[in-house]
Amino acid sequence: MKKLMIYAGSAVFAVSCTSLSVDEARTYQSEMEAANAPTEEHASAFENGLHDDFAYYNGASGNVWPREEITVTPDWFDEDTTYSEFVSALAVGNVVSAFGKGTSTYGMFDINTRYHAMYTKDSDGSVKWLRNMAVNEHLLAYRWMKLSIDEERFNELFRGMAMNSTHLRFTTSAAYSDSLAEEYPDYAPAHFGHMLLAWQSGDETKFTELVETVKSKMGGENEAETQWMMAMTADEPEMRTYHWQNALNLAPNAPMIATFYSFNQPNMAVKEAVIRRVLDRHPGNPGLCNVLGYILMAQDRMDEAKEYFEFNVDYNGDLANSFDSMGDWYARNGDKESALEMFQKAADMDPTNFTFNPDRAEE
Repeated sequence: MKKLMIYAGSAVFAVSCTSLSVDEARTYQSEMEAANAPTEEHASAFENGLHDDFAYYNGASGNVWPREEITVTPDWFDEDTTYSEFVSALAVGNVVSAFGKGTSTYGMFDINTRYHAMYTKDSDGSVKWLRNMAVNEHLLAYRWMKLSIDEERFNELFRGMAMNSTHLRFTTSAAYSDSLAEEYPDYAPAHFGHMLLAWQSGDETKFTELVETVKSKMGGENEAETQWMMAMTADEPEMRTYHWQNALNLAPNAPMIATFYSFNQPNMAVKEAVIRRVLDRHPGNPGLCNVLGYILMAQDRMDEAKEYFEFNVDYNGDLANSFDSMGDWYARNGDKESALEMFQKAADMDPTNFTFNPDRAEE
């Protein structure tokens, strides 16, 4: 249940003479997962499966609510396969405490979850949750790197710049970049969003101007940020590769660092391995899917490449780049009609987040 980001506050429970076994708790967990579907019935089944003393704790906000203040809705649940297994469990009286791992599947990606659950059996024999704490492993990699500024506003702007860049929303990323540079004028990486936009649109003049701006500000960043910016501003290919390698070592879960590293890495197998590793931590990330598709296409692994381009079209259909890349695949395979359809779709979509040249559709 990847959308079910539930943690638990402390629950008060009484141990009765009604014992609960590990197998019974495991069966109850499996039955709830087998019913996995985005329906009111499933939401009600989950809500009815909570002990009266259950409390919700949202780890993202730090807020705690008693059960009666929460309404469970279908959008908490996945539409796709969800399953889990106990890694270890202990039964004491009418309570079972279990640590487990789960997997939710959407499209071609798995999202892995670690959880701690506590189950109890009421006097009527019904099994219910006392606690259900879970965290998706890919959320542990959500922050790019250790940052030199630790302020709520700074983190908000940096995250907007970073996440929009990895989701191929280049103009929106640049807008966050503007705000970051305005509010934190001495922070050199604040210009990354605009650097990415200039690079993606082929504006060499603007990119060169930004390089000089970044160089003039550098000096107060930590080592990860420094290597990242030195890679973005290096003149020689060898130095770019060197600094991207250092940046990747310091921020191994940052999608855009992995992407730029792959661009500067001549070994195709290494390119692929790096992108796949980071994609495992950010399942379905559109930028990583896009890059991996081109890496596979460069190796003539056309069927594999198509899977990643099609995933972006199906799951990230609001991004013009998804259709542009799908068009490249069709063009490479000689299907001009389908390629034209994809390129035209990209050209017709909202241009604020994609610098597509409509003339390409005429080529």
